Amino acid sequence: MKKRVIFIVVTALLCCLLVACGSKTRLQAPQNIRQNGPFLIWDEVKNAEGYIVLADNEEYVTAEPSCNLSFLGGETVYVVKIKAVGDGENFADSDWSEFGFNEIFKYTLLADGSGYEVNLSVSSVELQDKKVVVPSTYENLPVTRIADKMFYKCASLTEVVLPNTLKEIGANAFYNCDALESIELPASVTAIGSGAFRECVALKKIVVSSGVECIAEEMFYECASLTEIVLSNTLKEIKRAAFAHCIALESIELPESVTAIGSSAFSGCLSLKKIVVPDGIERIEGNMFGDCTSLTEVVLPSTLKEIRGMAFLGCIVLENIELPESVTAIGSIAFGGCSSLKKIVVPTGVERIEGSTFVGCSNLTEVVLPSTLKEIMGMAFRNCEALKTVVLPSSLKDIGKGAFSNCPLESVFFGGTEAEYLSVSVAEGNDSILSAAVYFYSETEPTENPQKFWRYSGGKPLPWA
Repeated sequence: MKKRVIFIVVTALLCCLLVACGSKTRLQAPQNIRQNGPFLIWDEVKNAEGYIVLADNEEYVTAEPSCNLSFLGGETVYVVKIKAVGDGENFADSDWSEFGFNEIFKYTLLADGSGYEVNLSVSSVELQDKKVVVPSTYENLPVTRIADKMFYKCASLTEVVLPNTLKEIGANAFYNCDALESIELPASVTAIGSGAFRECVALKKIVVSSGVECIAEEMFYECASLTEIVLSNTLKEIKRAAFAHCIALESIELPESVTAIGSSAFSGCLSLKKIVVPDGIERIEGNMFGDCTSLTEVVLPSTLKEIRGMAFLGCIVLENIELPESVTAIGSIAFGGCSSLKKIVVPTGVERIEGSTFVGCSNLTEVVLPSTLKEIMGMAFRNCEALKTVVLPSSLKDIGKGAFSNCPLESVFFGGTEAEYLSVSVAEGNDSILSAAVYFYSETEPTENPQKFWRYSGGKPLPWA
């Protein structure tokens, strides 16, 4: 009986304790933390007895929703934690809130007075902290812009927390922050300057905010560890060298909203394997995919009109590429050094093969030239060491110097008469053409000298005899 009474008493006490503990309400964590000079202020928390501020591994107690932290000095960045203190009976302490408090930021009021641009007041050498929290407000106005070169060459920086008030990131803002592995761009960001993340060699992933319409020049240039890029369907333009030399990037999905891509945009992306160029793009700019040495598949849009010089220079594993019929111009060295390319069909409408367009395409065995072609310029097919046959259209008027130099041509199939062929101007350095067997097109088997004529059979040129 005695043991039962003790058990009942203990149980009752435990229940009372649990009820007492369960009756406590956790206070709301401090909100709207902001910096005003040396003061850190926040909204008052209802039912709070006071506040604890944790800064530089020291705790400070204050009864008011503010604290003077000028004692921290201005040599580094501090992540300050604040919690509201309960009465211990009815209200429990809140969770910690964090804020980046410092004396190293300087603020410039924007011209329209709507907010502040934030910058560092110390050099990148002086900034040794790994984590920086950029304040959301200053003097009761939002921080809306990261200044140009704000974190330029901050070698120790691994993490930056950006406020959801931010609208713009200035040019070269994070240039050469070579320890920065990740950064979350707030949805509020609508503009990012050129070179903003250039040479952030540790950066692995980036999600570009939905409000951003342009990837500026060299924005991610030489981000050597970047493997994942998420672009929004509001993006309209990718400018020059935006992703150049992102050597770890294997794939990227370009939104259909993109209507312009600048020169060298993906040049030197050594791991890039496939790219689908969106409909609406009218030009493949110069060197856009130059030295993409892993590129095996390219899908070009039906809207494409022009492929400019060196566009695919050095794409050494690209075996096939289908050029849309809409293409009317192909620039010099556009496919230079594409040593795995086996076949190329030049679209109807192209009137000139520019100089060195296919130079060094050492595995090219089949070339289909259009009926509109008038000129093949110098060195166009130089060092195409597997090219033994070529079909030339009757529209051709000129073959430039060395256009077929070092090509082991055995057969030339001309799409017209012998008289038309003899009128074609052939410059020096085309001995392979002059020594090759020449055949002239005939739809019906000729009765005289059939060995001089050719026809199409199964889509391929074939001598009558």
